[in-house]
Amino acid sequence: MCLMHGSFSQPLINDILKEVWRLTHVINCNIVFHHFRSEENATADGITREDCVNDYCLNQALFLELERVHGPFMADAMASSINAKCPRFFSRYQCQGLFGQNLLSMRPGRSERLYVFPPFSMLTATVEFLLDSDAAFLIIFPQNWDSWWLALLRRAKSTRRIGKKGESNMFSGYNKQEKTITPLPNPADMWCVFVDSK
Repeated sequence: MCLMHGSFSQPLINDILKEVWRLTHVINCNIVFHHFRSEENATADGITREDCVNDYCLNQALFLELERVHGPFMADAMASSINAKCPRFFSRYQCQGLFGQNLLSMRPGRSERLYVFPPFSMLTATVEFLLDSDAAFLIIFPQNWDSWWLALLRRAKSTRRIGKKGESNMFSGYNKQEKTITPLPNPADMWCVFVDSK
């Protein structure tokens, strides 16, 4: 169905679909399409249909400022080949340039210094994982008063509010209406916290 409409809202999925389409011509085969209603396709939809709030990308100028102060970062811990801020990156997707898949299954060591901008829906799991690791990390997140916030602040070497709710100078993301990458407003006051290695 995605190919019939010509595109998909996620650039990574678009790239995969283009490659599939190209391969059908190279090996001279046909693809048979089947439509599955969303109710019957919950597993795939859970992977490919993400809330735009979970696909923010920090603007390059702010990233470079944070890296100058807290870096150099050895890896972008939650990225894709499209939005990675470091040459080495971890991703939930299998994609070009991938250093490791699924940060939460890795064991970052004391020598690692990670840049971490997790999807907001993964904040609790990511913070708990990083606080148990030996790695140094800088994490970007919206203001939140969950229990992990206090644990993070206790270990923080530095804390900084980097943006106010509603400002549009920090992030970009896919705009479904315009079908382009555009600046997005902060969903809340945004913070960065640097935690040194244990």
